[in-house]
Amino acid sequence: QSYPFKPLSSGIGKLALDGILAGLTSTFRLVPALWREIDDQERQILRLTEQQAAILDFLGERKRAAVKGVAGSGKTKLAMIRARRFADVGKRVLFVCFNALLAEWLESELPEEYREKITIRNYHKLCAEWVKKSGLTWPGAQGPEFWSKEAPRLFEQSIDRLPDRFDAVVVDEAQDFETGWWDGLELVNEEMTDGSFFVFYDPAHRIFS
Repeated sequence: QSYPFKPLSSGIGKLALDGILAGLTSTFRLVPALWREIDDQERQILRLTEQQAAILDFLGERKRAAVKGVAGSGKTKLAMIRARRFADVGKRVLFVCFNALLAEWLESELPEEYREKITIRNYHKLCAEWVKKSGLTWPGAQGPEFWSKEAPRLFEQSIDRLPDRFDAVVVDEAQDFETGWWDGLELVNEEMTDGSFFVFYDPAHRIFS
C-alpha cells in the first residue's frame, strides 16, 4: 500500500525545527563526500571519509544528537550505521524517514543479521501499522489533512494500547517532519525523552515552508 502525502503550508518551520533540535544534546555538521559511478549505473555510492568516520565514533558516546548535513554528505548512510551500532549492542532500533521509497530501499538492503533488530519505516507507514495493530479504526479516506494531523494523533493513541517499544530511535530526513509528529516518536522509545534518539537533517531541503 502506498502512502501519498501532500505537504501543507502549515507544516514545520525553521523555528519549530530549531526548537526540536535544541532539545538534543549535540549537533554536528557534515560536508559533501566524494561520489563515484559504478558499472555505469545511476546509483551513486558514498565513500565514507575520515571525518565522517570520526563523527560516528564520537556519536557512539552519546545517547541523543542531531546531525546536520548538506545534500551528498552521507546523512542517510551515517544514520543507518548509527542504527546498526545500536543493534550491535542489543538495542531494538526504529529507523524512520519521510520518503516511502527510501524506506523500502533501505529495508531491502539491510543485511539479514539486522532484520530482527532494526525496524525501518517511513513515518506514515509506521502510523498505519501501529494503528491497525492496536485495533483502532484506520480511516479509508486519507487526504493531506489526515496525514498531517490525524495520522499522528491516531499513532499516539495506538502507542498507549500496545506494549511494543524501541530502545533507540533514529530519524532521517528530519527536516520534512512536522512539529506534531515528534511526540509519538518519543513515546515509542522505551525510555521516552531519556532514551537514545538521533536526528539527521538537511535544512536546505525542507519540504515544508
